[in-house]
Amino acid sequence: MRTDRNFISLPNSYRLQGLNILRLVPNFRKRIGGEISVISYASAVGIFKVLILNLLEKSSKPKILDIGCGTGLLAIASESSVREGGEYIGLDVREDDIRYCRKYFQKFPQYSFIYHPVRNAFYAPDQDSKHRSWDIIDESIDLVISKSIWTHLHEQDAIYYFGEISRVLKRGGKALITFCLLDSDYYQQVNTNKKPWLVYDKPTYDSQDWFSVSNLKIPENFIAITTNGVQKMADLAGLTLIKKYPGQWKRKPGYWDQDILIFEKKI
Repeated sequence: MRTDRNFISLPNSYRLQGLNILRLVPNFRKRIGGEISVISYASAVGIFKVLILNLLEKSSKPKILDIGCGTGLLAIASESSVREGGEYIGLDVREDDIRYCRKYFQKFPQYSFIYHPVRNAFYAPDQDSKHRSWDIIDESIDLVISKSIWTHLHEQDAIYYFGEISRVLKRGGKALITFCLLDSDYYQQVNTNKKPWLVYDKPTYDSQDWFSVSNLKIPENFIAITTNGVQKMADLAGLTLIKKYPGQWKRKPGYWDQDILIFEKKI
């Protein structure tokens, strides 16, 4: 933590242009979602910043919706995309995180944050389990982004919120969602590696396509979905999978830890 503080507090004159994003990295204890050190956090910001910029290259004053915004990693990654007249909206089921973001990003007029008070067995177990639409206007969003949220949703919630993605996206709009995808690469490394990183061997609530790790008490702690399950969600929502970036969790080279999938709303 001492090294962390010293690195972030470097005077601006010592920072390279590519490290300017460090000024927005939150306090050590407010980094959630797996990226704890300043280096891993800034690295994730950079990866998603590039992906977001590429997806919005033809959009003027884009409107971005971040599902499960947490304490704002993707808010930071979106900053350069919305600084000239765009808009970023963060949505989360944890009121403390929304309260934190509203204060932390209060100097960014293009940012807003919405508390969505519904249940998630892992992150918000005491809230209402009834599905509720996001407080977002139909067909108003250019890009939906969501980092490591579908790894915490059981089948019914995952399908419902894919429908919400389709509802809020403009025609031709895109969605960037991360998954632990149970595809041929996953099954190959499980069958050939004596010590695979994760083995998803427990169906989640009797699902045929949603799986968790057998020693987890709460399945929503870490969920993976088969390719069939992802296709089912996309078909029901009217979304088309247009790009897949394999994740490093399968012990293969990849952009980021989880699989990154890009979907497009049919025109």
